[in-house]
Amino acid sequence: MSDKTPEYLLWLGFETTGLDTATCHILEAAVVLTTEQIEEVAGGEWLITYREPMPGTVTEMHIKSGLIAALNDAIADDDWFTLYEAEIQILDLLGRELPIGTVVTLAGSGIGTYDLPIIRRLMPDLAKRLTYHVHDVGVMRRAYFRAVGAHLTPRTEPAHRAMADVQQALTEGRAFADLFRTSHRQEATAPSVTISREPTPFEIIHAALHAKCGICGRERENHHHGVHANHGPHDWQPEESNA
Repeated sequence: MSDKTPEYLLWLGFETTGLDTATCHILEAAVVLTTEQIEEVAGGEWLITYREPMPGTVTEMHIKSGLIAALNDAIADDDWFTLYEAEIQILDLLGRELPIGTVVTLAGSGIGTYDLPIIRRLMPDLAKRLTYHVHDVGVMRRAYFRAVGAHLTPRTEPAHRAMADVQQALTEGRAFADLFRTSHRQEATAPSVTISREPTPFEIIHAALHAKCGICGRERENHHHGVHANHGPHDWQPEESNA
């Protein structure tokens, strides 16, 4: 049994006021916590108010996705969160579900280049809880496509809602995990193949120096005489090569 510390994945999605990670603000956040085998443990989502104007194209996108209507309803029903409250609730979720010291890795699509810089700027306490590396299915998707020329899972237009995007990333993550496990099982059960080759000059010299006498069993380099007193010349048996 492995002594490796269990690792959990925090699948996260943001909807924001723009694409500039240095200036944008979070409008919606969603997380799903899973085991490293991508079994769901817990999750949550938060609508976060921000009253500064957004670029027209971003506003249109959020109107089309239903996010603007959801934000207006949340304000009317007093069911919205501040940025700080959302961060605290995500940390509380981790605290409830995981033992102290558990490794938590940020996961999602584009998570390392887009979401992580925003977390470091706007949710610094959450950033401290995460490992330095990420589990980015967007990177896996592009690498697979470059190698194979096709996508592992059907491509769909992003919903531009935080939880829907998280669920899409989970679907891809599970598909890649299945692919890796299948490949590993095939390699583990494949018959071993021995590749023959000519020994190198170094291996020839090494075998000669470590040849053993068939009479006394001593190695050649440890002998000081060329013959045995009673048995005649040594019967050198070259060391077998591993080539």
